[in-house]
Amino acid sequence: MKIICFILFFFFIIAAKSQEIAWHNPNMRKEIIQPTLSESGLTFAFIKSNDPPSIRVIDTQTGELRREVSIFENSLIRSSICLADDNTLMYATSNELTIVSIELSTGTKTIRAVPHYIHHIETLSADQFIVRISAGEKKRFVKYSFTEDKFSEGYGEAPDQHTPLNLIHDKSKMLTFDYYPYPETRYGFKVFNTTTMELIFESEKDLKMTPHSSIGINSGMLLLGSRMIDTILNGKQGFHFFTEVIEYNEDYEIINQSLNPGRYYTFAGVKSDNVVYLYQTELHHSSEGTIYTYNLSNGTFTEFMKVNISKHLGFRDGKIYGLELGKLKARDKNYQEFSKIPIFGGNSHNSEITGLADLDGKSIITGSRFGLIKRWDISTGEFLENYLDIEEEILNISTSHDKTMLAVCTKSNFQLFKGKSLLEKIPLNIVNTCRFSDDDKTIIIGSQDDDLLVYDIDNREVKNNFDFSGIIFSCEFLDESRVAVGHKRSITVYDIIKGEKVHSQMLYDGGGFDNASGKIELSPDRSKLAVCAFWETLFVFDPTDMKEISQIYDDKIYDTYSKALFTGAAWTSDSENLLLHSQNRMALVNIETSEIYFSRNDMGGNALSNEDWYTNALVSDGDKYLIYTTRYGQMVAFLNPLVKTSVNEKNQLFNIYPNPATASIRLDGNFEGYNFELIDMQGRTMNSGQLQNNSIPLQDLPAGSYLLRLSNGSDLRIQKVMKE
Repeated sequence: MKIICFILFFFFIIAAKSQEIAWHNPNMRKEIIQPTLSESGLTFAFIKSNDPPSIRVIDTQTGELRREVSIFENSLIRSSICLADDNTLMYATSNELTIVSIELSTGTKTIRAVPHYIHHIETLSADQFIVRISAGEKKRFVKYSFTEDKFSEGYGEAPDQHTPLNLIHDKSKMLTFDYYPYPETRYGFKVFNTTTMELIFESEKDLKMTPHSSIGINSGMLLLGSRMIDTILNGKQGFHFFTEVIEYNEDYEIINQSLNPGRYYTFAGVKSDNVVYLYQTELHHSSEGTIYTYNLSNGTFTEFMKVNISKHLGFRDGKIYGLELGKLKARDKNYQEFSKIPIFGGNSHNSEITGLADLDGKSIITGSRFGLIKRWDISTGEFLENYLDIEEEILNISTSHDKTMLAVCTKSNFQLFKGKSLLEKIPLNIVNTCRFSDDDKTIIIGSQDDDLLVYDIDNREVKNNFDFSGIIFSCEFLDESRVAVGHKRSITVYDIIKGEKVHSQMLYDGGGFDNASGKIELSPDRSKLAVCAFWETLFVFDPTDMKEISQIYDDKIYDTYSKALFTGAAWTSDSENLLLHSQNRMALVNIETSEIYFSRNDMGGNALSNEDWYTNALVSDGDKYLIYTTRYGQMVAFLNPLVKTSVNEKNQLFNIYPNPATASIRLDGNFEGYNFELIDMQGRTMNSGQLQNNSIPLQDLPAGSYLLRLSNGSDLRIQKVMKE
């Protein structure tokens, strides 16, 4: 066995070599921050996180963008917005002593200088607002009139900037929650009259739960929170999370308390006078959850339906609004969907990129957790179209060898498409992987149900099902009868025709997590099988007898948060080189000679953040392009240093200054006889013509990002430009 040891110093020497970038899309993922609805539900506003950051206001009936307001990057996290009515946006930042009113129909902006830093703003009426301010070293809730430019005396202390604020009973009352850490963690709440600012009620400091939200119901209210209880649940003794609902009458006396296993609930809507909807998710960042009904008559919880919600926005005029898989959706009182508005289009994935595949040799597709599959030009990285909307959380995508079929793995099912037409949908729990056979007549499908399904495409049926003792992370056809499966800490080979196990090997036998088996990739000549083991090692096996050929091992350059080094690999067409990626590094490596052709820990010169990492790798267009994606929405194509490329085929980078710019840009170089085209992020040509004096005017363009295309018939150059 040959062991190839990567040395950190050698990696950095190689990384210093110049490596040409064919194209780079740096901000395909845009976050939705502080989403808010107007009181009528007709207007929706939110902060867009990047490219560049801005406040966007959308008509919920048509999806039309009504107004976009640019904000500075350093104001992004500290911003607070609300809609005073359907024509007025209010905006403040905690690092500037101002509050701003913007008339949506005209764009007229009114700015007030204020004596306090504002951390949160919420609408009481078109002119009255509840704001959380810094008053000395303390934070307080106060009422503010924009017309009079006047603050009230306040509603008492807000212990920290994350203290929940709930308006109930047509905003006539306000709840604030208080946190008491010593000697034992307890919570309490206060109720205020929003007109007089009078304290109506102050509870005892005896709430054992962490409060999340409240809702006015009948003449009283419901309080919702979670807490841990030492008990037996599902046969296991220990501390388990429970949701607690406390019902109060109009005098704030407790008339009912109920517990239900699970945590992170919020009120999702009112079904009737005696029944409310609750939304539960096990993780703060997860979009997958469950809607429960809670019956006030008997205090019982009933599971109602599974949903994919990233944020509940509340209920307006009998409608329940929420962000679901990147769309603003409205539902009726029976929780049935009746409208949806996409938030982002064009080149934006507003969630993690989880899939990357070559679609037809000329374009690639990416899939995201919010269910959109987008198509891109391989040679330029230009966005071409929204290819499919799966409306499921996508975990993986794969194309058939003849490029006519697309397989999509989601959180709840497996889907097979012919072109854009759905052929099959199989309900499964968390489908992580799938692969087509060489003749494209069979698909193997691996899921978290610990099952490997063998699906016959011609007959549209599952012809075999193998049970595994662990989650399946990856699978691969070795030949027409044998498949390799990565699960838990092992790789297992099955003969799917005989229905028997023929080989099994432990990849990692130490302590820690069970997910020690990563992606499996068979070389094009079928002579080598690469297996990514999450704990610092990539194995290369002979697929005929599963004897180990080599290992690629490194304990020097793993990600600072995890030793999960090799998370993906893709072979070049000659079966000699592997395009590897870890959480924080990419490399092109020769398996036989150990030569590293290039290695990088950035995307097109932009260093990865601590929270970003590589998610997919692809060798495409005859090995010409080495393509990567990251969790936070970057995608880059490097020109393969092993493939000779003529000057006219390269996308040579050139200097643009200033960039960002406001009025015009200038180009360095000789571009006499070149035509230019400025394309926005929706693929629309916004300006074009023959280049004059190496200068291009921008003053008539809206602020935003554009692709600049330069061509003279034989040479094509593409680069990104930003207009401020």
